[in-house]
Amino acid sequence: MSVQHRYEVEVGFNPQNHKAWLAYIGLEEDAGANKNRIRDLFRRAIAIVPPVRPEFYYWERKRLWRYYVELWIYYATYEEGHGGDAAQVYEQCLAVIPHDQFSFAKCGFALPVWSYDTGKVSRVWVRYAEFERGLGETERVRALFELGIVCSELYPELVWKSYIDFEASEGRTEKSRQLYERLLDHAKQHVRVWASYARFEAQVNHSVENARMVFRRAAPYYVAWNEFDRDILRKQWLDVEASFGDLGDAGLVDSHLPKLKRSRSEEFFVIDDES
Repeated sequence: MSVQHRYEVEVGFNPQNHKAWLAYIGLEEDAGANKNRIRDLFRRAIAIVPPVRPEFYYWERKRLWRYYVELWIYYATYEEGHGGDAAQVYEQCLAVIPHDQFSFAKCGFALPVWSYDTGKVSRVWVRYAEFERGLGETERVRALFELGIVCSELYPELVWKSYIDFEASEGRTEKSRQLYERLLDHAKQHVRVWASYARFEAQVNHSVENARMVFRRAAPYYVAWNEFDRDILRKQWLDVEASFGDLGDAGLVDSHLPKLKRSRSEEFFVIDDES
């Protein structure tokens, strides 16, 4: 029995096994199967929609949908590379996902903890926007990103970052800055947003002063962050200062972001005088 035949038996016996569908299609593609054969397998696979019934445990449903969404991404990527209608595949994928079953918050600006489903759906969204950009549809790209950053079922940080990077690559520095400011309206407590914003000012806008301004604005949140997040901000600022050579001033970091340590006997932070 050939490997292909074993996969055919497997998906026939358990059509909900989208992980097997992925392997089956990949095997056929590697073997040089023609486009009609590959597309037929994709269509058969995506026609088997995972269950959303409440008798299935939530994480079991998410596991099943993980591979199903990955299958759609594979399908769209295949069509992009073989002259097919990738846009239609992306639209169908976004339409079939039961957003009410996998939403995490309304208008999810709070940068929720990453989950595989929201991450996968966000990747589809971003890839769709990138596809439209490849067609020169820049205004449509912006519309997709604007819609994406308010969709509760997406992973907002990924969409925001992709939107900002898109505008920067288009030479629209001020637009990227405006997007960072909009993001901070909802994510001031997130150290990585501040660090990314400061790096943008340093690396894209080539301004150490603008980068310092961002770091200074983040300083009031510094004490409330955990040690890991504080270290991130300090390291990022030190790296920025170092990248500007003689124009850099590492002393600014210690003056605005002093090293902190938790006292062993008291539940408060104290300045580390040994630094």
